Amino acid sequence: MALLSLARIGLAFVLGAAAASHAVADPPAAKLLFKSGFEGEIALGSPVMYGNGAWQEIAGTDRETGFTWPPKIWRGATGRFQLIAGEREIVKSPAALREYMYNEIQTVAGRDGKPTRALYSAVLKSVRGARRNTDATQNVFHLLPSPGEQGDLYASYWLKLQPDLLERMTAAKWAGRVITDWKTGGDYRVILSVFGDRAGKRLYWNLRGDNVANGGLPPQIFWELTNTSVPVPVGEWFRVEVFVRRSGDADGRVWVAIDGRTLFDRRGPNLGVDKLPWNRVMVFLNYSTHQELPAYQWVDDIELWDGFPRHASAH
Repeated sequence: MALLSLARIGLAFVLGAAAASHAVADPPAAKLLFKSGFEGEIALGSPVMYGNGAWQEIAGTDRETGFTWPPKIWRGATGRFQLIAGEREIVKSPAALREYMYNEIQTVAGRDGKPTRALYSAVLKSVRGARRNTDATQNVFHLLPSPGEQGDLYASYWLKLQPDLLERMTAAKWAGRVITDWKTGGDYRVILSVFGDRAGKRLYWNLRGDNVANGGLPPQIFWELTNTSVPVPVGEWFRVEVFVRRSGDADGRVWVAIDGRTLFDRRGPNLGVDKLPWNRVMVFLNYSTHQELPAYQWVDDIELWDGFPRHASAH
């Protein structure tokens, strides 16, 4: 019996050692790429006009985090605002553009009730003064990465949507308000939206993978998901989290959480026909379709990581 017991102990030791030698190592800790709550000498530049819109720079160093605007998440990447006054309207000056939309950094009550600096974004009217946005009038912050050395990206920020969003999103039969929008150079888009349903007098979430990325391709929806169980917060701060891993195989992933609750976790391929890299990552933006205007919101405490940080919601 003693010899048998020793043999069993020896066998267990050998098997344990073999299992340890084949164990999968823990993934490396995620790296923080950018973090800012707009604290310090962060400022918006004057819009630089072109055709039907303008580019607007943001610059300065966050005194609490040490990161400098704009984010440079990958080598060669930068970021700036694009303000587009519709597809046909031509505005000739920053003053004329401000009649349509503007951005500013405001001091407001934060999610803990204490004063905080946050980005305020407003779209006041659409083409020819229309009070319902039907012509791509939008106020967008672009991350503009270089084609090479891209990887996983996790984005988190706090968002506060206007308190009358339900009424303005249900005035028409249907309306959409984009929360985040990631595009390649023309063959793939991931877009998270809030939809308004007049018949149901409700707001709900929609996530879609398609090829509507300004590449001139015939429109194609690859996959689409909705969530009507997690409420859309209005008039209060809530946390937005998005993680994307690009792949042509089963390990591709698009994950979204709101206030710590997973909205969507879509696994599978997420490359377009030409396998193009990201060239516009609109982490936050103010863009709606059929919403009664004005459309406005606040954004604060942005974080960008190359993977899930330890404080990310359960994933």
